[in-house]
Amino acid sequence: MKKPKIDIGPLWAAYEKDERELQQFRTRRTDLIKAFVGENYSDNGSKEERPLNSISQYLRSLAGYLFGSEPRMMCSTFDSRIRSLVSVFEQSGNRRLRRMRFKDLLERATIDACFSLGCIRTAITAPPEARFGGYRKQAGEVSMDVISPDSLVYDTRAKTSFFECGYISHRYWVLYDDVKESGMFDKKARDKVEPTDEYQFNKSGDERASSISHKFGGRDDDYEERVELIEAYLPRLNKVVTFDANGDHDVALLEQDWIGPPCGPYTFLGMMPVPDNLQPKAPLMDLKRLDYDYNALWKKLQNQAFETKDVVAFLDAEDGNKFKAAPQGGWVQSSSPDSIKPIRIGGINQELFVQTLQNGKMFNEHAGNMAVWAGLASQAGTAHQEQMMQENSTVLIRSMSLKVLAFAQELMHNLGWFDWHHPHDNMEAEFHPPGLPEFSTKRVVRPIDRLGVPYEELDLRIDPYSMVYETPQSRVAGLRRMMREVIMPALPLFNQPGVGEMLQTYVRMEAKYTNNPDFIELLEKLVNIQGPPSDQPTGGSAPQTASAPGDHVYEHVSRPGMTDQGEQQVMSQLMLGSRPGGAGVEQLNGNGKY
Repeated sequence: MKKPKIDIGPLWAAYEKDERELQQFRTRRTDLIKAFVGENYSDNGSKEERPLNSISQYLRSLAGYLFGSEPRMMCSTFDSRIRSLVSVFEQSGNRRLRRMRFKDLLERATIDACFSLGCIRTAITAPPEARFGGYRKQAGEVSMDVISPDSLVYDTRAKTSFFECGYISHRYWVLYDDVKESGMFDKKARDKVEPTDEYQFNKSGDERASSISHKFGGRDDDYEERVELIEAYLPRLNKVVTFDANGDHDVALLEQDWIGPPCGPYTFLGMMPVPDNLQPKAPLMDLKRLDYDYNALWKKLQNQAFETKDVVAFLDAEDGNKFKAAPQGGWVQSSSPDSIKPIRIGGINQELFVQTLQNGKMFNEHAGNMAVWAGLASQAGTAHQEQMMQENSTVLIRSMSLKVLAFAQELMHNLGWFDWHHPHDNMEAEFHPPGLPEFSTKRVVRPIDRLGVPYEELDLRIDPYSMVYETPQSRVAGLRRMMREVIMPALPLFNQPGVGEMLQTYVRMEAKYTNNPDFIELLEKLVNIQGPPSDQPTGGSAPQTASAPGDHVYEHVSRPGMTDQGEQQVMSQLMLGSRPGGAGVEQLNGNGKY
């Protein structure tokens, strides 16, 4: 019996209502993006001059902190029977992540979450979609797309979780010819499709964020005619419906069963949940006003500085001309030198200057002490104090980092579902036998090997890692620690049966977990080295070993000058006319005198 088609009339009515409900969030997001890009990005950027763009500095620092390196997936299991399978699954998944440029997708979605809400769609690519994906997409293969909050519309009746939504949808563009010639779309609906202009504003009247860098023209200006479609996921029915965003909405273009993980195609990232509201709160919402006030105060200071004038007043014109024409260090004969007086007109308001410094400090604190975790300035006098401040200031950023890691973990798990159920692809991985690094073989997991094993029943854990960039200096420090704490104390045991294999496995695990392949190269050089005898010669001394990992090492480092915070305090007191004392002044001017 043929199943009845979904009536998209009520769905479209709900879509229009929810699009109007979400307008307030889209408008605030667009305003935040304009503040971020500033006045020099485009003609439709910020209308206000922003000489100190703290929002831009915050996002640049945050992106460098969270996405310094390419994310990778690490798979583990307690089931010893499938460990080799899990190893193949991991290597195959990491190759796919690199092909899909997963780091770029994750970074864009996280930046979206800083403004409003991050969303990535994971699904099998339809032929019309593949034309817009370039080298990253192939029809019939799984792909990931960042869904802009400008294009996202969902059931706003849901209060606490997106799993409560009756539908979740997004707009996307395809080529007009692809729709007209595709046999996958309903013929009656396909015949009604017409080319679509790209508009600066949504139907509810709010400006689209893409208009910041794009001036819209008619479709006659397009190289190829395009159509805007809407794809809606209906969780209760496990259906995906596609229809024309600008049609009459009486017949759907395509109605199909959802093929993918049970959670659906959309994965969301929100930085701060709001009680009884589905839309999360973004960190930049609290920083926008502080950034605006900081720039307004700074511009006022600049205007006062530019309007300041230094002039010289005199009574006798002859004396005035003598002093004016005199060279530097010259001698001038004058009958009334006391009548020659320099006068300053205008100047920077002292209280305004102090308020500007205080506003910058407030922004820094609300941004999680950004000057410390972003490495912009020293805030303490010793290395130990600086380390303590670094640990305390990164609590806020660490909470955001954990949310991004959980987001990446869910995306990797969903991607693994498609890899596991792929009807044609073989999973392949290179395998080196223990103790024989020069030999390798290829492990293959075929679709028939995965048949009958449900993905959800695998005792499998997927963890993202290697997202934080490691400098060569930090890698050298890791190698020194490995030599000092593991290899040198246990060197005589590396070639002993049983114990040696365990130690080699440990080094390989640490190399994997820390994403440092240099450990493997070091291990391969050490495998064939015979360690020194365990018995000490008569009269000899026991070998010196490094301190245990739990030992404490205290280090005091004196730093010249004063901290950024102390310097601001001294400058504020100077502007207010007071004389600050203490060692800080001596460090600032050398002698503590004025």
